[in-house]
Amino acid sequence: MKSLTNMTGQQTAKTKRLSIGRTAFLGASLMALAACSSAPARDADIFYDLRPELAETSYGSSQVLLVQSVSVKGIQSARPLVVETATSPVQLQDVRGHLWHEAPSSLIETAITDALIAASQDLVIGTNDTVDNEDLRLKIIVSKFHFTPSQAAHFAFDAVLKNKRGQIISSKRYDVSEPLSGTDYSDAVIALEKAMTKALKAVQKDIAAAL
Repeated sequence: MKSLTNMTGQQTAKTKRLSIGRTAFLGASLMALAACSSAPARDADIFYDLRPELAETSYGSSQVLLVQSVSVKGIQSARPLVVETATSPVQLQDVRGHLWHEAPSSLIETAITDALIAASQDLVIGTNDTVDNEDLRLKIIVSKFHFTPSQAAHFAFDAVLKNKRGQIISSKRYDVSEPLSGTDYSDAVIALEKAMTKALKAVQKDIAAAL
């Protein structure tokens, strides 16, 4: 049987080890908290929207046009703004902290549909959620949705218009570059909105000519 003295010595040594371990853990925790508290605060993300406006247009028809779908290619389909950093070869980079408030495919579909609806004097325009028994279908494939710093914003897409029988009655590419008025990201968004407006004016004319 171990003597009382030996047992007491072992308990004392164990108590010291536990005390040292707790002190070390507490010290590490305090250092971690200090490191977190000293880290610089991250700036809040900024979110953008597009709201192009068009002049009223008569298409000479009261048919129903469905904006069937809008698709966006590659990195430009993500929510961060995209900047073109080189041209040979073309290099694209997303911008941290500056984002569209929703995915570009939905954003552009809403912007285009709302602008065309507000401007139409006769043609009925809508989406899958708002119209049925459509006479015409418009499909849009976006290939450019970015900007070059201190230069221009670029918006390009293919628009395919089909009749009720599925025949293509108009198919055209629209490619617009709009100069930036400044160096802020908001200037790029404004330029993209202007580029979209110019492209949609051409779309209005081509739809009217196809009917």
